[in-house]
Amino acid sequence: MKKLIPVFLLFIVGCKTDPKVKALPAIRPYIASKIGEGNKISDIEVFKVDTATQLQQIEYHAEFLYNLIEKKAPINKINAEALERTIKMFQQSNADEYFSNRVKEVKAEYDKYYNEEIKPSMDELDVLQAQSKKADSTKFLAYRANAVLKYVTASNAQKIDTVVVLLNKDFKVIERKDFWENKF
Repeated sequence: MKKLIPVFLLFIVGCKTDPKVKALPAIRPYIASKIGEGNKISDIEVFKVDTATQLQQIEYHAEFLYNLIEKKAPINKINAEALERTIKMFQQSNADEYFSNRVKEVKAEYDKYYNEEIKPSMDELDVLQAQSKKADSTKFLAYRANAVLKYVTASNAQKIDTVVVLLNKDFKVIERKDFWENKF
């Protein structure tokens, strides 16, 4: 009887489903819909499943915004440098009204780009920073599954990529935007 109890306990513990195994059925069709028409999944291996808290939710969103700003920064820098060169050029010459108006137009274009493309993300980062000070770092919000994706493109090229998919407590996929806006 004593030998039977450890075997029974091992059986019970072994029956508890691994989160990696539970995540895969939800991840596979989701990724298949995202990799593009003509591309086919060869293999997906979920190598890590973490829990995500409110604080991590804020951190993920902040990281996304920071990367977005970083992608737009070179364009913003080019616009700023062009504006600066234009202003200096016209200040050094006795610019007539046409050139003066052109400087104003270039400045307006730069301001518009900055206000529409960069400033909203910067403002949102400020809000997230304030929220992070009050965020819960322990309460479960979702799972964050990391997987290696192997797929074949329409042109038969083999690709390997790492993907991160968010899942709710029932292991259903959550879109990133829905996760950031608590719509799951």
